[in-house]
Amino acid sequence: MTFTGKQKQEDDSKDDEEGHPYGVEPLGNIFLGRSSDCKPRGLGTLASFDDERMLDLLCFLDAPALGRLACASRALYVFAHVEELWKTLVVQEMARRPGQGVETRGGWKTTLQHIAVGRSAAPGGGRGGGGADDEGGGKSVPHVPLKVSGFFSDLLFQPHHCATTVIRPEWVRRDTVDRRAGLSPEEFRRLYEEPNRPVVLTDAAASWPALEKWTRSRLSAAHGDLRVHAGGLEFALKDYLRYARESKDELPLYVFDKRFVDKCPDLGREYDVPSVFADDLFSVLGEERRPDHRWLIAGPARSGSSFHVDPNCTSAWNATVSGRKKWIMFPPGETPPGVHPSEDGLDLAAPVSITEWFLNFYEECHAPTRRVRPLECVVSAGEVVFVPMGWWHCVLNLEWSVAITQNFVSRVNLPHVVKFLLTQKHLISGLPPDQRDDLGESFVTAMSEQRPDLGVSEIAERATASTTAAATGFGGSGGGMVANGGESCRNGGTSKKRQKLWDKLKQGGGGEAVGVSDAGGASEDGGGGGRAAAVNGGDGCAEGRSESASSGGFSFGFSFS
Repeated sequence: MTFTGKQKQEDDSKDDEEGHPYGVEPLGNIFLGRSSDCKPRGLGTLASFDDERMLDLLCFLDAPALGRLACASRALYVFAHVEELWKTLVVQEMARRPGQGVETRGGWKTTLQHIAVGRSAAPGGGRGGGGADDEGGGKSVPHVPLKVSGFFSDLLFQPHHCATTVIRPEWVRRDTVDRRAGLSPEEFRRLYEEPNRPVVLTDAAASWPALEKWTRSRLSAAHGDLRVHAGGLEFALKDYLRYARESKDELPLYVFDKRFVDKCPDLGREYDVPSVFADDLFSVLGEERRPDHRWLIAGPARSGSSFHVDPNCTSAWNATVSGRKKWIMFPPGETPPGVHPSEDGLDLAAPVSITEWFLNFYEECHAPTRRVRPLECVVSAGEVVFVPMGWWHCVLNLEWSVAITQNFVSRVNLPHVVKFLLTQKHLISGLPPDQRDDLGESFVTAMSEQRPDLGVSEIAERATASTTAAATGFGGSGGGMVANGGESCRNGGTSKKRQKLWDKLKQGGGGEAVGVSDAGGASEDGGGGGRAAAVNGGDGCAEGRSESASSGGFSFGFSFS
């Protein structure tokens, strides 16, 4: 996206009156002539690199090297303070501290300093700005950004633009999903599950105790020490609530915890599976052998899940306990604009954040020339949305929200699930790698023993006899999607570059692909990429960073300016 023109600047000013904290301006502003470009002099011989290549280079540096580099010139000061660089260093540092929860302190740079020395301080390259008592017993000296003039970059401006964009009324206005109350399991199956059509059940969770007990204040008081996972990091719940309140991230970290019932059984007693979803056939495998299927989800406004299809050909239900969620859903085989899956289902190119997708592609969904338009709805506390198998969907939290989601297998999608498990083993998710190959056979055996009335053996015979490679029957991928920034993502060039870059930066040291799916479509898959809409994980530049920095692997030809 290139930001030019008076109207665009006026629109931006409505969202962000203070501007970028480091003074970065959209590339188009260079033609306004208000200040000269600081990059040629500030980068020296490195000025031949575009912004993407510069950040590729900087992802090999450790924290001290970034701090020293920030002192060299105005341009390098800005590059060395890209938040994703410091966020990635925090993820890698915490991977070396298993069992320790992170406590954020404002930005990710200050957080890393807090982790390293046990208290907050202003790292090299910034300047201190006042002090306050820190909860850890020291003085908190937050990093205060310096505004630089003459730095123009769409790549670096876009995250700030998305992070400060106000959720637009037109994004929320449309509501095209059926809303029903009082449906019996038979009515639900006939009207919605068999036609494979979404629906919002307005009364399915209205009586849950969780609606009263899972407010932010009560969760903090009753379960503040509960460890939860969000974006590759482990938090005490009270510390995550603090992060969510203070975060200025473009895509805030999102609690997506599959072990919450094991860690806190009281939470599991404060909600019930709605009766229309009670027949979950994966239960024949038992909790230890079935794929991950149940998650606690929580996050602030602008957090949520990017477009994905739920894994293993399952359907899902998602109950909002507090807050409001905007859902966008495309039917099977209808890929959302701006989303580009690979043919094998292992790869997905898409905008970096949900806000970016809304800014650049939402109106395209409703263009007069578009053949198929999405179904949309806002789901509020006490309501449950049914996400049928094969449907693309994304979710944007409109405010602080807490939800429960479960993926399930019913007699309706059973044939698709069996065929998928037997013929698409490389796309199975939610289990350790060594358990995936046998999942289909184990499920067929267990179903034949416990539910012989459903004829699973015959279903399996037909599935294995088929020569069709696609498991879903929808013409799309049946597995989860990994957002790894392929070449086909389009957005004036900027979104493609940002996707490729952020995926490199978001590769943590632990090799854990941490999902962000709102409907269970991206599980916390310890096997690494390829099965989830991942925001962290893999083994990218982590190994090379400290080695390059310590060995002086780069010769920087910059001049001071």
